[in-house]
Amino acid sequence: MPRPKIREPKRKRISNQIPAFLLMSLVILFITFFIVAQFRNATAFGGGGGKYLYNPAPNDKETKADIYPIVEYVSPPQRPSETNDDYHERKSHPPFLGKDDKSDRIVLFYAPWCGHCVHYKPVYIKLGREVNAIHPVTFHAVSCVEHGPICKDEEVHGYPAMKYFGPGVEKGEVMDKKNLSGRSLLKKYLKLKDSDMPITAADNNDTAVEKKVAPKETMKEIFDKNNMFSDASASFDYALRNSIFLTNNALTEAEQSTLKSWLGLIEKTIPQPMKSGHDHASSLLHDFDNVVQSEENILKNIEPKQNDEWSHGCSKGKDGAGYTCGLWSLFHVMTIGFVEWNVGSHDRISSESVSEILRDYIEHFFTCDECRRNFLEMYDKGRFNREERLTTDASGETIEDWKQLSLWLWEVHNDVNVRLLQEDFNVKKFKPPSIVQEQNARWPHSTECPKCWLDGGGWDENQVFLFLIFHYWPKEELLTKPKEELTAIDAKRLAVKTVRKDEELSKLRPIEGRQNDTISIFYGVALSSLVVVLIVIISRRKSRAKHQRQKSS
Repeated sequence: MPRPKIREPKRKRISNQIPAFLLMSLVILFITFFIVAQFRNATAFGGGGGKYLYNPAPNDKETKADIYPIVEYVSPPQRPSETNDDYHERKSHPPFLGKDDKSDRIVLFYAPWCGHCVHYKPVYIKLGREVNAIHPVTFHAVSCVEHGPICKDEEVHGYPAMKYFGPGVEKGEVMDKKNLSGRSLLKKYLKLKDSDMPITAADNNDTAVEKKVAPKETMKEIFDKNNMFSDASASFDYALRNSIFLTNNALTEAEQSTLKSWLGLIEKTIPQPMKSGHDHASSLLHDFDNVVQSEENILKNIEPKQNDEWSHGCSKGKDGAGYTCGLWSLFHVMTIGFVEWNVGSHDRISSESVSEILRDYIEHFFTCDECRRNFLEMYDKGRFNREERLTTDASGETIEDWKQLSLWLWEVHNDVNVRLLQEDFNVKKFKPPSIVQEQNARWPHSTECPKCWLDGGGWDENQVFLFLIFHYWPKEELLTKPKEELTAIDAKRLAVKTVRKDEELSKLRPIEGRQNDTISIFYGVALSSLVVVLIVIISRRKSRAKHQRQKSS
């Protein structure tokens, strides 16, 4: 008589299903993280919709709602029957800048590489919202990097620049952005009275904003001299193509004089790794009378643009960024090159004349308004003892005199770094930076050049100058200092690189890299868990099969 089949308790059957449940859960999690990883990789460098500040890409964290009510101007697609000339004409004259637009319009002209434009972004968005809470006004944004002809037509000489266009008005009124609120804008430019404007929530918002503490800084990237020369060359090339002609007119006499002096200085003070810049300067000087007439004539005398990309150390991974970083590198290279030129040439240049050329170049051809004003004010007031340190008599100067130009510019740059840190903290509603944070914003960091900084905050001029030589000039072209000294610095910095790569690599990687590491770790854990669960399932099934065979026998 066969044995009655005994039904297995329900609890035991459920327990046998647990490995399968775990397996399915891990598979779902694995697929989910795979999709997230692909999404991260696709958007790692997509912030800001490319070379725009107010045009979020589809995969950006920022959305159209975040930048409301700002409307970024993006070129319309070319129509099938439209010629290239007609298309260029149409995209260079958007309707909101014409007399057919019967609305009140505010238009911001900016460059994505301009730090002050980036800082102004939340201010502009807030201003647009305040205004539209009271009275309807359309707020537009135009990237002068993407739409250079528009900015030339509007005679935009610096960024960010803001204009008001009344209904049916074709020529906008330049606006003063300083201390501008929604209510004051409507009063000053639209001529509204208090009685015409309702009270809004923004008018009653007097609550003090709690200041947040800034996050700890991450270690800076390892310096690469080849990248530095490449970044400096890219900024020189970019400036020639985008910053010399800001209108459709020929250069003024003052601009012509400044450009000629600037190109002559470039010819004498940049090294072999930047040969393309030297060649461009020579070509432009050779055809100078024609060059100053139009941007087209500049472009005829320089090689076709290869790219306008800067290294990650300059751009920080942001598309189209890096211009100002590369420009500072160019300035520093030139101050070291000036010393090298005077050491090896009878046709010497005075340190004062070099600083004057640099000052005039920034006045006429550097397009960040706030940066330009700050630099000119600093220079004209003789800060950092400029007038005592820089002299006009090149024949009577020595290396000790010439190196003061490099050190003066180094102090200026560090002062800018600290001011930008303070502005960044203020924009992000952080507490003011501490003395330590301000010192860390200065360059070089004490870990890069321990001998540069003295106890109490001072610095050793000779060590700083030696460090600048190492950083901004090829050792094989050096005339100023014994090569053995720089070879020692080379060896020391190589040792620092090795230690950093071996012991602190995670600190040196960009944030995106650390995120990818986290995902990779998850993959490893998930795969290991899958293998373990599969082994458990297989072993249990074998055990059950063996048990069934024993029972049947």
